[in-house]
Amino acid sequence: MIKQLATFVIPLALLLGTGTPSPAQTTLGVHVGPIGMGYAHDAPPRPRMERRGRRPGRHHHWVGGYWERQNDAWAWSRGRWEEPRERGAHWVRPRYHHEHDGYRYEAGRWER
Repeated sequence: MIKQLATFVIPLALLLGTGTPSPAQTTLGVHVGPIGMGYAHDAPPRPRMERRGRRPGRHHHWVGGYWERQNDAWAWSRGRWEEPRERGAHWVRPRYHHEHDGYRYEAGRWER
């Protein structure tokens, strides 16, 4: 009798216990910040040539100009010197991936 009860009660208790939140449960995750993505049917134009101004400080990094999607059109974002928010971060340029009948755009971002 005890064996039959154990084979029924224990799985039921486990099933019910996993669906209800308890104070002992925690959620772990990593915040990577916002990652912007978009899709366009037309390719981005060729990058523009730019001149770098004088570096404002030793911790500043050059973020080269790039095309980004704004209101269903490509808009040029001029190059600039930026100081990363976190030490050791580096700039990841925007990416344009040709897919099927268009382009998937992944916005540039700071990464560690």
